[in-house]
Amino acid sequence: MKPLPHLLPILLLLAGPALRAADGPLDITPALVDSLLSEAAGRNPTVLAAGARADAATAAVESVRTWEDPMFTFGLWGSTARGMRASQEGDIIYGIEQKLPLFGHPMVARHVAEARAEKERLGIGYATDVLRRGITLSLLDIALTDRGTDLAAQH
Repeated sequence: MKPLPHLLPILLLLAGPALRAADGPLDITPALVDSLLSEAAGRNPTVLAAGARADAATAAVESVRTWEDPMFTFGLWGSTARGMRASQEGDIIYGIEQKLPLFGHPMVARHVAEARAEKERLGIGYATDVLRRGITLSLLDIALTDRGTDLAAQH
């Protein structure tokens, strides 16, 4: 999905009066692009979703378990004619089980979660760069249109 068709009307509505206030040609400076980017990034769903994914991945790093939870089992046993009698074994079954961490598996799982969190943090930068590119292209399109109307008015 290309953000340019959706971004151009928004930029024209937000920045149109400010851009038209000057009598001279439109100066596209990094400061102008940064100001429009800071305004648009707070409302852009792609950037917001990337930020939410990065927050979730960062929280997932802390949720990696080093020890599994212990399991408690409880049950009743009914004796049959074919099996052991309850007088020999008892009729209540219970137990507790604890899985031990094996050979650095929790450490590897934490490293994987950290790598995923870093990937999602880089995704925020990528989404912001795509938005910056769309803003710059829209500004260039506005400037080109402005220049074309100036040229048409001169002739």
